[in-house]
Amino acid sequence: MIKETNQWEELLKAGIELSSHKDLNSLLNRITEVSIDIIGAQGATIYIKKANHLDFMAAKNRILETKFPDLTTHFQRFSLSIDNQSIAGYVAKNKMLLNIIDAYDISKNKSYQFNQNLDKAYNFKTKSLLTLPMMDNKKSLIGILQLINRVEKEDEEKILPFTGNDEFLAKYLSSIAAMAIKNAYFNDLLQHSYLETVERLAIASEFRDLETSYHIKRMSEYSALM
Repeated sequence: MIKETNQWEELLKAGIELSSHKDLNSLLNRITEVSIDIIGAQGATIYIKKANHLDFMAAKNRILETKFPDLTTHFQRFSLSIDNQSIAGYVAKNKMLLNIIDAYDISKNKSYQFNQNLDKAYNFKTKSLLTLPMMDNKKSLIGILQLINRVEKEDEEKILPFTGNDEFLAKYLSSIAAMAIKNAYFNDLLQHSYLETVERLAIASEFRDLETSYHIKRMSEYSALM
């Protein structure tokens, strides 16, 4: 965990670094790493908005990585509806931050509840959660950033609630992340479009060459008859 006095300096560095990433997947993984380091958490998860749902796209967990070195291969992609049933869905639908002190002690009056399936599957205990919408400069939802289990800087196994300062820093970080994701996504689209155009031009060129060869062949046959 980075000391509080250095957090803003690290945020500025992170902004420069994240904006330079062109590959979407590597960017998402880096956002989870930066979030964990700057805010001080055991884990982080990213969901990306696609149409009317959220796609689980990246996750990092310092505790689970000690048990599963290649953690990313253990997680399967899944989607969540953008509604009030799940924590991430609620944050996406309402475009508001949720700071949960204890994931296992959410009031029954709340429409959202914590899904314990991953905790049970990996013998992990989620306690504090900080979940934020990642929005661009036009307030359009790009995705969700979720931080798991704030840790004590002297004892990284001691779980604490996320603070107001954590919320402030995470909002800034989520804004940086949203713009970086948007830029990388468009870069992916442009690259795909470019490759598709090159492929089509290559095919067109191939067909043109075939037609030219057939034309030459026909002309030679006509010349022979004459």
